Amino acid sequence: MHNIILIGSYHGNKGNCNHIELLKILEKIKPDVLFEEKHPSYYDAFYKNKTRNNLESDAINLYLENHSLNQVLVDDNVMPPTNSEYMYNQIEKRSHGYRNLIDTNSIYTEYYGFKYLNSDICLNYHQALGNEIEETLKFIGDENLFPIRKAWLEWIEKRDNTMMSNIYSYSKTNNYKTGIFLVGTSHRKSIIDKIPEYNNKEGVILNWNYCKYENIL
Repeated sequence: MHNIILIGSYHGNKGNCNHIELLKILEKIKPDVLFEEKHPSYYDAFYKNKTRNNLESDAINLYLENHSLNQVLVDDNVMPPTNSEYMYNQIEKRSHGYRNLIDTNSIYTEYYGFKYLNSDICLNYHQALGNEIEETLKFIGDENLFPIRKAWLEWIEKRDNTMMSNIYSYSKTNNYKTGIFLVGTSHRKSIIDKIPEYNNKEGVILNWNYCKYENIL
């Protein structure tokens, strides 16, 4: 049986959400394989030449000093839609609710770290944030912003499907007992929702664990 633990992460060190805490999680689980939200072309920069780094790569590089691990980078390399930064700037300027949600998420991430990022509270946060974005765009009423938002959602959807397809493709031809899928927490709900579909259509059933933090880690 292929067992995969889904772990929502944050790509930068912030308070109790840091690479040392992630290292502790890796040390506890000791996975056979780690699926990561990076495109395969980034492997050398993060893990060989080490010209780039983030929270996840810092933890993984430390883990690899004492453990072996099969690394599978599974993300797509499609660039985000143009003008997305402009769109989010407009939303931030016009919505107190959006700013409050962003600030609250930042505080919770800093104080509670991975416990928060893998909780139902965080899942609800992302749902609330999406709703606030949609309502703010309607309030602004700028027709030029709606296609940007649509393209952004399609970009996320494409990446999520690519990551899931790559995980299942690897699992068809490789044996492992325990894997970790380390992904930004904003993708977590989408990944959870896609699991039944991919278990049904890919010819291999993966046993996913995505319960609350206390039950996983």
